[in-house]
Amino acid sequence: MSFAVAQYSSARIATASPLSILIRLYDGAIAFLIEAQDALENDDNPEKAKALNDPQAIVSELMTTLDVRQAPELCAQLSSLYDFVLHQISKANLEKDADALGPAVRVLRELRSAWAALSAEGG
Repeated sequence: MSFAVAQYSSARIATASPLSILIRLYDGAIAFLIEAQDALENDDNPEKAKALNDPQAIVSELMTTLDVRQAPELCAQLSSLYDFVLHQISKANLEKDADALGPAVRVLRELRSAWAALSAEGG
């Protein structure tokens, strides 16, 4: 990546709204999970490892940033969903099962859709 592109990307993130950043994190996690599905189906272990580690890191970070003081019920629900996604990632990795990632992708797509709708409303 060139220096100019890196600077532009950094500036876009620095000026983005928290909802916009959250949506981008979901987009990244979903894209990595789809890559992991392909890698599992093609028995590509090096690609599988990277493609599973990245969404796991994203979802783990999303979990740690939940602010229970602001919205305890929402945070509990999100935490349960994130736990489920992490479980599916682990299951796919341990069992080399691409199908285990489908439910995780669906959950993240639903969450992304909800946050995007909120963002569109100006939330």
